[in-house]
Amino acid sequence: MTHYTVSYAGLTNKARDDKAIQDTKDYLGDRFSIIEEALQDSERSLASCETLMGFAGVSGTPVHALLRRYRLAEFRAWMADDTLEGSIQTDEEGFPL
Repeated sequence: MTHYTVSYAGLTNKARDDKAIQDTKDYLGDRFSIIEEALQDSERSLASCETLMGFAGVSGTPVHALLRRYRLAEFRAWMADDTLEGSIQTDEEGFPL
């Protein structure tokens, strides 16, 4: 199994998210549909979606980009939940303040 890190430095928030999502689609190929279906399932928790992406080998920036794209309102509430690792306030597009 190959592990690699992609740098999104120097990109605007939107460009970073767009690139991270495209990188994920390129990496997963046809398997991306499994991730997309999970993200579109409003009954599935964000933590479950994050875990599923981790099993697929996707982590970090692409995970947050996908959660912002598919489940923005939930993502913002999840990030602000101080019972997790710490409360992170976000702007209306889900990017940390």
